[in-house]
Amino acid sequence: MVNSDTHRVTPSEERLLTDLPYGLRQRIVVLPDDLLSDEQQVAPQQDEKGAWRPWDLLKGDPTHPSLKALKEAEEEGLGVLPVPQSAVGILAMPIGHPLPKMVYIGSPAVPARYYPVADFHRRVFEEKFSEAALLLMGLGAERFSVWSIQGWSRDIAGDLETPLQKVVKTGGEVKSKQKKDNRLLFEAELTPRGVTLPKALVWYQHEPSWRTIAEGRLKYGLRNCSLIVSSTEDYGIDTELAAKLRRRKILSLGGEFTKHVDTIWVMEGTFAPAARRARWRS
Repeated sequence: MVNSDTHRVTPSEERLLTDLPYGLRQRIVVLPDDLLSDEQQVAPQQDEKGAWRPWDLLKGDPTHPSLKALKEAEEEGLGVLPVPQSAVGILAMPIGHPLPKMVYIGSPAVPARYYPVADFHRRVFEEKFSEAALLLMGLGAERFSVWSIQGWSRDIAGDLETPLQKVVKTGGEVKSKQKKDNRLLFEAELTPRGVTLPKALVWYQHEPSWRTIAEGRLKYGLRNCSLIVSSTEDYGIDTELAAKLRRRKILSLGGEFTKHVDTIWVMEGTFAPAARRARWRS
């Protein structure tokens, strides 16, 4: 964190961006270093009204297209934070990114992870679903099925199936069930190799029902579970914001904006019995 007595970032403070509160670092655009002053890594300052003004860290001609677009966006209440190209090494972005003038939205759960505005909601849901699948596999699921109860279903299930296959490829198989039941998205059959709580879980910390399932499995030999993966929050990234950004033609959304859809998926899992667990340890 930045010391209150100084505004410059030392080498040990390189993670300044990810240390900021989510509301300040949620929306960013990566700019060439030469558009930013020598103080481009200065800690955010507040004006007399207490508002963070990102263009205060910019130098040069205020009519420069990129800087003008940022200021106009801020005046509309968008608050896009400029980040120098040289400082994005700590961020996790899709392959090939960052791209010039593209606006990115930070994951609400993983500080270093950023997605283009256009597919932010789909990627956040994918992020959460993938962690839920990892949790069930870590806890020793022999099989699980994924059901769409509300919201997104086949429109993104296809995008998720391939990454899920990669996760389970060493110990199982994903089977698409498109013709069996429209609500049943796919099933996975696995060969359990132990029972453990996976490391580096982030959504798990905010999902009491997930923690209850993990405790039931780890401590009491839970055999079956029904785990809910839901998305009910748009984090302020809505069609109005997308439209405002789109009007700033110099800024890019990264494609056609996918709006948030309240979604509930249920993952029904079956675990191996305690006797079989004992053989895993032998």
